Order: sequence, then structure tokens, then C-alpha cells
Amino acid sequence: QQAGVRVLASSAKLARQLENKLQLPAIASAAEVRIPETVVISRRALRDGTASLPQLEDGWVVQPAMSFAGAGTTPVASRDALERALQDPTASRSDLWKLTRHVHGEPMTVNAVVLGHEDVVVAHVTRQLTGVAECSAEPLGSCGNEWSIPIDDEAANSVRQVASSVGAELSRRGFRGAYGIDVVVSPQGNVVVIEINARITASFGMLNQLQRAHGFIPMIDVHEAVFLDPAGSLLARARECYSGELAPWEQPAASVVCYNTSNDVLHAEHDHPWM
Repeated sequence: QQAGVRVLASSAKLARQLENKLQLPAIASAAEVRIPETVVISRRALRDGTASLPQLEDGWVVQPAMSFAGAGTTPVASRDALERALQDPTASRSDLWKLTRHVHGEPMTVNAVVLGHEDVVVAHVTRQLTGVAECSAEPLGSCGNEWSIPIDDEAANSVRQVASSVGAELSRRGFRGAYGIDVVVSPQGNVVVIEINARITASFGMLNQLQRAHGFIPMIDVHEAVFLDPAGSLLARARECYSGELAPWEQPAASVVCYNTSNDVLHAEHDHPWM
């Protein structure tokens, strides 16, 4: 406002509220979607011995209330491992953390746009690259997205339906514009929501290039129209464009994000797809 610039997004205050990982259980419950078994813990309570912990040996993951690209997200299988994880410098100010039971399955992500009151368009589902050692020091760090491996139609449609339900709930809370969700699809086909990103996500760049190349309305254009031309024809065309099942890309691609803080060039060779 001071610079006389209009930002095409919901308020930063609302986005922070929605991205707070401690809010996920309430949002998921209202949206009627699955999340992992979740326990909120206090670092202070752990220190003074009053924290109530689950059986960590069963496989749990700890996350700070606010972080980016998986920072501070750490598997913990013992109290000692949990105490070490809570000293993570990337989220050292956080007293409240979230413990979630580890979900086995394929990590996937999807972007969508809230157009208006419970009105949502959902784009293509993609596999998420997570914890690639050559790209991130974080054990569950986000390392990009893989569009080149086809996803089972039933799984993709289930993920899109979950994203639509989440978007409708974000809409009820006053959110508009682009958002993304990260999920794990279990071997039984259950879609479990891991995280909600109430903003344009890192995968938007490659996604929009693919959409333009294949004749889809780019989601960035849809996002802009929500704020600049909500009654215009583009949103109506976007609803139609994304209303049905979405076929796999004819020209697949991937985006890899590498967190390199050294002066060395990183080189990685794989004879199998990153999963």
C-alpha cells in the first residue's frame, strides 16, 4: 500500500494462518479429508518432562509450525532423536511442533485456484521429489516435481477431488487465488494430506509451461483473473478446461530444486526415476 502497488493475492495474514501446520487438522476436518495421525507437542513441555508422546518407534515425523521446503521436517524414532530435531536452527523460535505418523506411499502434489465462494479449479497431479540426498540436506526436503511418469487415473482423480474439497474450505475461510497441497497416496489408494500451501508454489513455473504447450489455460492466468477480472470469460473457460479428467502430458518434464550452499558443482547420476 505504501508503494502504491496492488498485490494479486489474499492477505498475508490469512495465508500465514492457513499455512501454519498446526491448523491442518482443523482445516482437514472441515474439508472432510484424511491427514496422518497428529499430535501437537511443546518444546517447553518436552524439556520439563510434562509432554505426552506417542510410541515414536512406530514411525513418526516432527515439523515446526512454520517452515519452507521441508526445513525442520525430520523422522524421529526415539525421544533422543526428537530432542535433537527440536534444536533445528531453521525453526528455533517455534515452541509448538507437530508430530505426525509417517505415511507410506507415493508423495504427490497438485496446484489449484479458488475462484470464488467454494468455486475451485484443480490442475494436473504430479509426483513430488522428496529427500533426494544430492539436492537437499533435509531428510524430507522438497526437491522438485516429476511430470514424466504417468499416474494412475483413479489415483490422480482422487487427489484432485481432495484438492477441490480443501479449496472449498479455504474459500469458506476467505481465501482466493492459487494454492497447492502435498499428499501421500497409500498403496491402498487412500489420499492423505500432508501440507497446505496457501500461495503460488514452487512448481507453478514448470506447470504453467506445460499447460501452455498442451493448450490448457495456464493456472497463473486463472489466478490473475480472480483478482483482475472475476466476472470475465477466462474463469468460465477455466472451469470448463479443468472440469473433467486430465490426460497425461504428451511432452513430459520435471523440475529439480537443488539447495547448494557450497562453491562446488553438484553432479548426480541415476539409472532409475526419482521417487
